[in-house]
Amino acid sequence: AATGGRMPMLLGYGLADRFAPAARLLGEELPAARVFTTPGGHDWPQWRTVWRGMLAAAPVPRRACAGGQPG
Repeated sequence: AATGGRMPMLLGYGLADRFAPAARLLGEELPAARVFTTPGGHDWPQWRTVWRGMLAAAPVPRRACAGGQPG
């Protein structure tokens, strides 16, 4: 789906996260390719795992990392 030049919304969470029920509801509204899960709760190991998956699936354009400046 077109995003109007904006980054698509991605969702990542640990399956045992206390916020997982709400995240699952949101995830049902997103394309499956934009939802990343991992075993565990709401802590850094899980965040690192889902973040790596997100970066591999949808790399951030360089300009997004440079404050919107071409680069």
